[in-house]
Amino acid sequence: MKFEDIRAQFQVGNLTAKVLEKRNLSIEQIDDVLNADPFLHDNPSECIRKAVDRLYLAKHNKEKILIAGDYDCDGICATAIMKDMMDRFGIEAGFYIPNRFKEGYGLNEATVRLAYEKGYSLIVTVDNGVAAKDAIDLCRSLGMDILVSDHHTIQDHLNWNLLVHPDVMDKQFKGLCGAGVALQISKALLGEIKEHVILAAIATIGDMMDVFYENRSIIKRGVELLNERSFVPVERLCERQIQRWDEKEIAFQIVPKLNAIGRMADIVNANNVVRYLLAKDRTVIESGAKQIKEINLQRRKLSKSMSEMALGMMEESNFICVVHDEFHEGLLGLIANTISSSVHKPSVVFTRAENTYKGSVRSAGGVNLFEFFDDFNDLIVQFGGHAQAAGIQVLPEKMDAFIAKVKEKSKTLEFSEDNEDRIRIHSIECTIENIEELECLRPFGHGFEAPVFEVDQLKITQTQVLKNQYPKWMLYHPMGALEAISFTLSKESVENHIDSLIGTLSINQYMSVKKAQILVSGFTKSEK
Repeated sequence: MKFEDIRAQFQVGNLTAKVLEKRNLSIEQIDDVLNADPFLHDNPSECIRKAVDRLYLAKHNKEKILIAGDYDCDGICATAIMKDMMDRFGIEAGFYIPNRFKEGYGLNEATVRLAYEKGYSLIVTVDNGVAAKDAIDLCRSLGMDILVSDHHTIQDHLNWNLLVHPDVMDKQFKGLCGAGVALQISKALLGEIKEHVILAAIATIGDMMDVFYENRSIIKRGVELLNERSFVPVERLCERQIQRWDEKEIAFQIVPKLNAIGRMADIVNANNVVRYLLAKDRTVIESGAKQIKEINLQRRKLSKSMSEMALGMMEESNFICVVHDEFHEGLLGLIANTISSSVHKPSVVFTRAENTYKGSVRSAGGVNLFEFFDDFNDLIVQFGGHAQAAGIQVLPEKMDAFIAKVKEKSKTLEFSEDNEDRIRIHSIECTIENIEELECLRPFGHGFEAPVFEVDQLKITQTQVLKNQYPKWMLYHPMGALEAISFTLSKESVENHIDSLIGTLSINQYMSVKKAQILVSGFTKSEK
């Protein structure tokens, strides 16, 4: 829809209308963004009803259930939701998240055999399972039931007893993450549990799911509940005092720490983080939070040095391939993401893992990874994940042929331009009223990214450098003060002849005084 039509039909201001126009949303999506319910919806899908029925049967028969989880933020949160749900419902349930390096991703046959020997009659997977053919077949042959709750791409229909997946749910629930799927079962069984909603919101943000339909409601409700300040394990993961939680604070303060656990599986057990998230004892929480923060710090140092190494190894291509035997296996995704973000091209990063090469793939420029690697079956041992991020495995003897094919096939790739995402506005539009209205568009995230504005027609009245480090501009505005500040540019930026400032808009409030503010990430300048 055009800017003017959006303003008229939805009764919104200039900035909001321009953002919605730029995102090229359908009328249905615009309505979803502007009018998303601040509460969760009941899920009428048949798979949810069947899952609840199976759990009632398990409780009646006093069955033991094993929850088979995953080691990333989504999998950890999903495991915590499912374990807490079982405890509250009165079912004896254990849980197990595999070691990323020793056991790999997903449910495996060894876990199934051990569960069988310990008397478990039902396995419930969370955030995995749709590709676990051998483990599922073994379950069935041993007479065990398996309920697969997952959200990853279904490539083959397997011999599961029951599948709970967004693909077999109503439209409102398409695009859920693993913890979002677990939340549907929990809510149908027990009603809304505050901690479950918050964990699903964290996972939805962490797994970068599209922020439409139920995902939008989950994040909105999760943020609202988190701001009640009663989920202590999550609060204690913060590095600083959070005035008010939103999706950005969650993405920067919580998600990396939970993801770090799976990435650093050589020094920490992800199962302990599930216990931490469900802990009530303050001493246990304080100790656990300290350990998680320390592990994340180690992860940051390692990923920084290895990313710098990878950037120095890149060869010119439309699809960057980097192979190094000494890369930390758990950090491959972060390294690939750094490359893709730096050069705006898809990338794959490999490291040697015993008799194979394990890799992580990240997309850029709108490239669908499943489509790109669709004809690589003869060169790939394993491939799975999402269209934008995936795991991959290649045998050493086929690596040269794999890289050659990637480079050749990528020559015809067409990329979308990142610069096209900027929204050009006049400085006079930067009013407190317009900026506050942008809040109605939250949550921002995958598929509906936070807007980046290019503000022109500037009248700079004063410049300064705060703390001898941060450039700041005072700008004339007919409706009050407008200021701009950057925490990423050098202090020399204030000396340039600025034509336009590039960044995000916010409200800076001190005491009861509000000021419109541009958080600057870049600028354009004249040749004066």
